[in-house]
Amino acid sequence: DDTTADTSTDPRPLVIGEIMRYQLAIQLPEGTNPNFTVKDVIPSGLTFIDDGTLTLQYQADNDITNTDATANSDLSGANSGAISLPGAYYTYNSSTHTLTIDLKSPVNNDSDADAEYAILQFNVLVNNTADNDNTTVHDNHFDVTVNSGRVSSNDVYSAVKEPELSLTKSVDDATWTIGQTVTYTLDIAHAGASTADAFDVVVTDTVPAGLTYVAGSISASAGCTADDSAAPNLTWTCSTLAQADSATLTFQATVNDLTATPHLIGTDTATNIANITWTSLPGTNGTTTNPTGSSTPGGSGDTNGERNGSGGVNDYSGSGSVDGGLDTYAIGNRVWFDTNNNAAIDSSEQGVSGVQVLLYDANTM
Repeated sequence: DDTTADTSTDPRPLVIGEIMRYQLAIQLPEGTNPNFTVKDVIPSGLTFIDDGTLTLQYQADNDITNTDATANSDLSGANSGAISLPGAYYTYNSSTHTLTIDLKSPVNNDSDADAEYAILQFNVLVNNTADNDNTTVHDNHFDVTVNSGRVSSNDVYSAVKEPELSLTKSVDDATWTIGQTVTYTLDIAHAGASTADAFDVVVTDTVPAGLTYVAGSISASAGCTADDSAAPNLTWTCSTLAQADSATLTFQATVNDLTATPHLIGTDTATNIANITWTSLPGTNGTTTNPTGSSTPGGSGDTNGERNGSGGVNDYSGSGSVDGGLDTYAIGNRVWFDTNNNAAIDSSEQGVSGVQVLLYDANTM
C-alpha cells in the first residue's frame, strides 16, 4: 500500500530482508524488433530472486509473435496474461549484479495509434549486509537494446529504513530497607533515528542477587506478553512495536533479610540489567503470502534474511540498567523518646538509660 513516488526525493521505503518487485514497462515499436535485449544492473545491497517470479506479459490488440519459432511458442502465453519467464530467456550474473533478458525478436502486429508493451516484473531482496543501513538509497534503471540501438529507462529509488529502540530501566526507590518491596519499570520506545516498525521484540531481565521476585507481579502494556515461568529470569515479548508506539513493563522484588542467601549488606549495590532485541520483519520470513510471490529466503540473521540482534551487522539490540542498595544509618551516642518524631532531642523529651547496642560484622549474626 506504499504511495511514494519512487523518486530521489520520495523513495520507496524498504526494511532489511524485505522483498521489492520491480516492473519494467517497455513500449514495442510496431513491426519486428530484432535482438530485443533488456539489461538491469541491480543496485548494491539488493539481490535478484530467481524463484520463478520473473514474469512477462504483452499488452496489445493483436498477439505479439516472434520470428524465433521456439520463442514464439514459449512466450505466446504472455498475450493472455503474465507468465513465468522460462530460464532460457534470462541470465543473472551475481558478480556484476546484472540481469539480462533476451526476448529474441518480438513482432508487434498492431498498426494503430495505441501503444503496445512488453511488461517484465521481477523480485529483489534487501540484503542483510553492511552496505544496507538506515537511509541507504538504491538507484535503479534498465537499458533496452534492439539491434544496435539502445535506450534507457527512468530511474527509480528506494531507501532502507530501520527500527531503533531504546530501553530505559528505573526503580521506584533506590535506597532500601530490609524486607522492602520495590517496583522496577522498563520503558521501551523508538529512538529519534528510528524510521520503521520493530517486530518480535524480546526483553529479558534477571532479578538481581539479594532480592526475591514477587510471584505474579510481572506486567506488560497492551500488545506485549509477560512470562515469569522461569523466575528470577523474566521475559516479555511484543510482536510489533510501531513507530508511534511505546511499551511499559514492570515487576516487583523484595529486599532479602539477613537470614536469606544471598543478601545485601553494608554498601553492596544490586545492579539490575535488562536486555532487548528486535527484528526487521514479522516472523522469520516476513509476510509469507504477499503480492510479490516471494518470501524472504534466509533465516533470521542470515545475509539473505531479516536483521535481528544476534551481533555484528545484526545490531538490533540494547540494554538498560539501574542500581539500588541498602539505606545507610548512623548510630549516635543518645537514646531518647522522640515523642514528636522530629529526630531532635527537645527539652520535654527524656533520655533512656541502660540501652545496650550490639553490632554485627558481615559474617556474624
